[in-house]
Amino acid sequence: MSTRWTTPLLATALICCLGCSSSESPDTPTSTPEGEAAQAAPAAQASTEPAAVEPVAAAAVDAGDDATSDGRVTIGQVFSRRAELVGTEITILAEVVKYSAEIMGTNWLHLQDGTGSEGSDDLTVTTAASVTVGDSVVVRGVLVADRDFGYGYLYDLIIEDAQVTVQ
Repeated sequence: MSTRWTTPLLATALICCLGCSSSESPDTPTSTPEGEAAQAAPAAQASTEPAAVEPVAAAAVDAGDDATSDGRVTIGQVFSRRAELVGTEITILAEVVKYSAEIMGTNWLHLQDGTGSEGSDDLTVTTAASVTVGDSVVVRGVLVADRDFGYGYLYDLIIEDAQVTVQ
């Protein structure tokens, strides 16, 4: 296959797999073939490097030292107490650092609260609720471990079908 076609094909496949970016609203019309072609063209010229996610400052969402006194846990605690918390309903106060709407019929959130360390400071959540990057949210749902959606999408920890309340 010539390299002339490789980049546009890879860009189109990436757009199909990832769906809407965090800058698009779920109401953005993309139903016309012209709209899809127009979106694929700039993506083909864009860098293939993934966008960096800025870490959330610890003060952005104050989980407090006694975060579990009201039943809430921090993201750091979710990872450090994994064996204890998997399969239980948990509540987290955190900031939305990434939002992807309507991927596989659900909205995907990446949450951070300033706790944890690299690799254990970002929790993925699926929900029907719509939010905006930067929103402070309370998330409640059952913690699931080792969730494999196929195609290389494996999550060590995830909360699926969560109830989300914007603060």
